[in-house]
Formats: sequence, structure tokens, C-alpha cells
Amino acid sequence: MKSFIYTLTSLSLLEFLILVVCFYFYIQQFFFGDYMNELYERNGNPVDNDDDYIDDHKTSKFTDLFNDYHHMSGLGYAFLMFLAILCLFIDFVSMLSFAIVYLCHLCRRTCCKCKKCCSYTSLIFCIIFSIPYIIYAANARSKIDLPDEEIFCFDSDFNEKTRKNINFMKLRRIILITGVSLVYVSYTVRFVLLCVFNKKLIIVDENATQVAVYVDANNNVNNNNGNIGDDNKINNNNNNNIDNINTLNQVQVLTTTNDDRANGNK
Repeated sequence: MKSFIYTLTSLSLLEFLILVVCFYFYIQQFFFGDYMNELYERNGNPVDNDDDYIDDHKTSKFTDLFNDYHHMSGLGYAFLMFLAILCLFIDFVSMLSFAIVYLCHLCRRTCCKCKKCCSYTSLIFCIIFSIPYIIYAANARSKIDLPDEEIFCFDSDFNEKTRKNINFMKLRRIILITGVSLVYVSYTVRFVLLCVFNKKLIIVDENATQVAVYVDANNNVNNNNGNIGDDNKINNNNNNNIDNINTLNQVQVLTTTNDDRANGNK
């Protein structure tokens, strides 16, 4: 059972670490503000006054990948980041409670009588609150929907930045999809292990143990009293036998004496 518990807790830790990596790469899409501001300027779109901003076709394709940084867009990004942090925090609490309950079982098997139910509950919470990461991975973009001559139509330095950012977004999408897939594979493995081995998890009831010890002690006392009574009976029987032997000996002595007297008279 130790191997079973260590495996489950290791899977929980691995799932959380993968989700942390996915969270990091998810929020990276909101940190292209300087690059997009430079793009706005190079493309003739003012960045100081939102009222004069013109979202032409070319710029909109860039914003599809690197996001828009005008018209109070920061509030929307902050909300998405908060949602991702909240889901990550709930997953962390669920995984931590799962690990604590099962690791405590190695030291004390009575730490939680409903730990089998808790294990399934924490796993369900992890599965539900990891769903947003599936959505993030599915909606992750990795390219600009424009011909290369329109994408790389600026000077070499800016084109190099664009190429580097596009490659990063491709890597980001791969990591998000792979990470979420690994997390749900781990959830599946953990569920199968729980179904197979959870029923073998021995949970000791302290009250029942105390009652059993008390009953055993009483039985031992009664048995000892019974043995003492038996010993007394044996001693009484022995004493009775001794008395019978003494009586028999006295009768024999009296009989011998009477016989001697009768012979003497003759």
C-alpha cells in the first residue's frame, strides 16, 4: 500500500506542476504590449489617442495572435488571468488535501474515516477546474493569417522580432496542448488506481479497537477466574481423597487390633 500511496501523491504533484507550466505559458500572450505598440506606429496607427486608432485589416491579423492593447483591453486580460489563477488555486487545494490525507495514512490509519470518499471528491474537483485550461489550449493561436510578404514587410530588426514572437506562440500552443493532455492522462491513471486499490486501504476505527481490547481483557480476567476455580476444585478433591485414605487407614488399624485381641483370648 505504500507504493500505491506514493504513486498517487506523486501523480498529484506532477499534475500541479504541469498546470503551473501551462498557466505560465497561457499568460504570456498578454505581454506583447511593447511589440504591438511598435507595430501600431510602423503601420501608421496612433497609440497615444484611442479615438484616432484605426484597426485596419493587417493590424487586426496581428492582434488575433498577440492581442489588442487598446480600448480598455487590459481589464479583460486581467479577468482572464484572475480566472486562470483561481482555477489553479482550487486545483492546488484539492491536490494538497488529497496528498495530505493519504500521506497521513502511512503514520496513522485513523486520521480520516472518509478518506476513500475524499480521494474521489478531490479528483473530481481537479478535473472540473482544469477544464478552462482545455479551452485555453484549444483556442491558442500560433500563426498570423497573412501572407509572409505582408507579415515581414518591415525592416530586418522588426521582422526578426516578429519571427521570434511567432515561434514562441507556436511553442506555447504545443506546450499548452501537451500539458493539458498529460494532466488528463494522469487524472485517468489516478482514477483507475483508486478504483483498483482504494478498496484495499485499511482504515482502523479507534473506538472499535478500544472496545475489542476491553472485551479481550474481560475475557482474560474471566478465564483466569475460571482457572482459579478449577484449581480450587482440584485442591478440594485432593483433600477429600486424602481424608478418605486417612479414614481407611484408621479402619484398617482398628480391624487389626480387634483381630489381635481375639487371637489373644484364644
